[in-house]
Amino acid sequence: MDKKVELRLLSVAGAQNNARIFALIMGEKDGARYFPILVNESEAQSVVVMMQNVKVVRPLVHDVFADFITMSGQVLDEVVIFNVVNGTFYAHLVFQEGGMLEAKAADAIALALRFSCPIYALDSIVEAENIVPDVNRAVRRSVGDEIERLKKKLQRAISAEDYETAAKLRDIIKELSSDTPRDENE
Repeated sequence: MDKKVELRLLSVAGAQNNARIFALIMGEKDGARYFPILVNESEAQSVVVMMQNVKVVRPLVHDVFADFITMSGQVLDEVVIFNVVNGTFYAHLVFQEGGMLEAKAADAIALALRFSCPIYALDSIVEAENIVPDVNRAVRRSVGDEIERLKKKLQRAISAEDYETAAKLRDIIKELSSDTPRDENE
């Protein structure tokens, strides 16, 4: 079973090519891996309001939903990012009384901030979405192992019809394969 990795929200960044798209930069609480979750302007605003402790005149939709959860006697216990499909992250809202709801990760993170509860992601997601590879770990890994890992990631990208990622992975595999020493008898 895939283990959970606790995350922390490092920052909210604006996209360079689009003023209405933002990224929630999520990082391992006790590690070096991190990855972005792309969000729209209202989701980013809801997160920033909580990060900077801004008082708003009218409640945001996440404030209303948090109030509803509290009024119904529930407590949000944790958020777990469990899937990514075509760049959209999905999370479970896990309640103390045992209930669970599925939500977009951006909405789940906004709620987690309101309940001060931990945010987790499955390790496989953190590894797959990590934008800065762990250089020390990559050096220890043999080139053959790295090629096999990338081939599996390529198959997942093809299955998800993420052809842009698949093409990038194909090129990396090709480059690594050409750098691999071959036996003269092959």
